[in-house]
Amino acid sequence: PAEKLDKLLIHRHIPISLHLKEEQFLRYMNLYNQIKELYKDTSSTLQEEIIKGFISISVASFFSILQTSFNEKLESKTESRKEEVFLHFMDDLQLHANHERSVKFYSDRLCISPKHFSKLVRQASGKLPMEHIKQRVIIEAKTLLRTTDMPISEIADLLHFPTDSFFCQYFKREIGCTPSEYRKKI
Repeated sequence: PAEKLDKLLIHRHIPISLHLKEEQFLRYMNLYNQIKELYKDTSSTLQEEIIKGFISISVASFFSILQTSFNEKLESKTESRKEEVFLHFMDDLQLHANHERSVKFYSDRLCISPKHFSKLVRQASGKLPMEHIKQRVIIEAKTLLRTTDMPISEIADLLHFPTDSFFCQYFKREIGCTPSEYRKKI
């Protein structure tokens, strides 16, 4: 089970939501309030140690709750094939979307036909693989446009588009404006 939890945690694209029971929440808030009072009454040289301790306790506590929740889920339901395929696809997409945009590439990595792969991904996520691929490429393009001063041609090259013109057409089709127009808006 711990290995499976580790596997879950490396899916950076999957936000982890921790649902605390009322009793757990109240205990945590009680701890927080006690630490806050202790912090106020402690000399400034030791306050940092109190904060570090509180963070360590919080992380350990949340991991324990997450582990328990994960174990309960494992006992109640095994991962279906479509979920397994989808999670592998999301991992592969994270690693390869900048240079691989064909459904066949991703289905080949899982040794299944593109048609069956598309069916499983759609059942698991409600979207076709190509929609996920486009979304990932556009997120990467937007991030580069927002956070760098790279010329459009360099971004197109980095994202493995054959030409910057093709990249601009792709971006405009998906977003409704050219990369240059997008960059001016932000």
